[in-house]
Amino acid sequence: IHPAAELIPADIGALAWTGSPARNTGSMAIATNRAGLLLLWTLRIPVPCTISSINYAISASAAGISNTFFGLFSMAGTLVAQCTTDQSTNFAASVNTHAAALSTPYAAAAGPIRVGLVIGAMSGGPSFSAVGTGNASIFSNLGVGSAANFPVASVQSGLPALPGSFTPSSLAAAAGLPVLVLN
Repeated sequence: IHPAAELIPADIGALAWTGSPARNTGSMAIATNRAGLLLLWTLRIPVPCTISSINYAISASAAGISNTFFGLFSMAGTLVAQCTTDQSTNFAASVNTHAAALSTPYAAAAGPIRVGLVIGAMSGGPSFSAVGTGNASIFSNLGVGSAANFPVASVQSGLPALPGSFTPSSLAAAAGLPVLVLN
């Protein structure tokens, strides 16, 4: 018996995702004023697994972009795995799907995990294929009272690369849910 009324990541060989790629509703732009922030998206790992890459789709290229890095963070705010290859070339040149390979595969427990992204600098922001553009205030309006629990968030500023950790209670709600797939 299938556990859901629609596709789940395992149905297509993926480990987890922010939302089904089949539910792509358009694009989510990252504004240039987001440069230097740690952008975070929470997703659920359904069963213990080993994650090797963070896959994403760019729907509009960026300009003047540098120091673009993905990583995985625990819910406590600790960087647990990262892609040390700068993704700026992919963000700037290719309207396509890309894989940010983790430097070392990460053995993830079942449960929530955060995908983090830092873009050190940009003069024109990229857009992701997205499953929703969202509204930053919706979380608190729906009773998610603690910033540490916001599923789409940002924190810190002036970052040229991923930090080793962040304080979850310092998170600010953000908007937009790109299609991110873990393999």
